[in-house]
Amino acid sequence: MPELCVHVGRDEVCAIESLATLPASLARVLALVQDDSSTALDLAEVISSDQALTMRVLRTVNSAYYGLHRQVRTISEAVVILGFNEVERLATTISVMSLFSKDRESIRALQLLWRHSMACSVAAGALEHAPECAKADLGGAHVAGLLHDVGKAVLAQHFPGAFAEIFRVVQEQGTTGLEAEELVMSGVNHAMVGGWLAEQWDLPEALVEAIALHHRPEEAGKGNSLPAVVYTADSLCNCLGMGSATAKPVEAEQPLTGQRFALGDATVDSIHALLQKRRGLIGAMTAGVHC
Repeated sequence: MPELCVHVGRDEVCAIESLATLPASLARVLALVQDDSSTALDLAEVISSDQALTMRVLRTVNSAYYGLHRQVRTISEAVVILGFNEVERLATTISVMSLFSKDRESIRALQLLWRHSMACSVAAGALEHAPECAKADLGGAHVAGLLHDVGKAVLAQHFPGAFAEIFRVVQEQGTTGLEAEELVMSGVNHAMVGGWLAEQWDLPEALVEAIALHHRPEEAGKGNSLPAVVYTADSLCNCLGMGSATAKPVEAEQPLTGQRFALGDATVDSIHALLQKRRGLIGAMTAGVHC
């Protein structure tokens, strides 16, 4: 049994002042992602209206990862050079990470969390085009992958006592992270916390379910495949050694069979190669938040 039990409920999560309302710029970026009629000009306008976000995106675009031959000075230039999808991914990722400060107590856990979340976003985005997922509607999968563990970020920063106890239970008692959370928080886990926050933000129902049910995709509403693809991407990243702070080695060794989307070797290898290629971008994005 845990030494410390902490009450974490919907009311406590939704009352966190800094998270109570989704920042306007992030809300508008997410709306653009969901709108098939959005254009590059729309995206550039939204990002450029937020000075802090503009600065962070440009810092990332001009990082060593992209190796551009000249300095990019405007978001419009960035969209032209990198393309809509790349800049949208940058803006969404940096906006989400910026919701959580980097205090001394939570910085290490948050770094591991964002590393895993960005890897999961890349994997989920790749699965949108994988042959094993061809019959599913997976629009916005990369956003679901990015946000799936936002509940862990809430716990790390706003409930540090619970987060520390969860980590201790995992290390000392050999439980999974999910089991430790439910022991410490009396049946509550990070997926539930993230789902409450997603509802508070008025995110689309499919995205709320992807966050809240990424460990239980079989409970998702009919026709919503996002929880299943996030579950698959999450497991794949753990298997490839890109897990979050409370992931255990035994979890990282779980086979990919038995998932809602069973992946062939060719798909696993291609996503592994993509994740290796994107390691530099993940570092560049993290650096882009320290502005």
